[in-house]
Amino acid sequence: MTRKLPFFILLLFLTLTWSLAACGSTPTPEPTPVPLPTWTPTPTSAQLVHVDATPTTQPPAAE
Repeated sequence: MTRKLPFFILLLFLTLTWSLAACGSTPTPEPTPVPLPTWTPTPTSAQLVHVDATPTTQPPAAE
């Protein structure tokens, strides 16, 4: 019980401050929309490093 007490007090404090802020006399102004940056696709590590599956050394030719 003693370990949960600080968490309970913090939760109660946050709930009270949130409710008081929500019931404030001055309404909060609407936030201006921030334009999102244009997303450019970046190559993944699999695209950056191309591993060839074929062995580099050729097996000896069958005679």
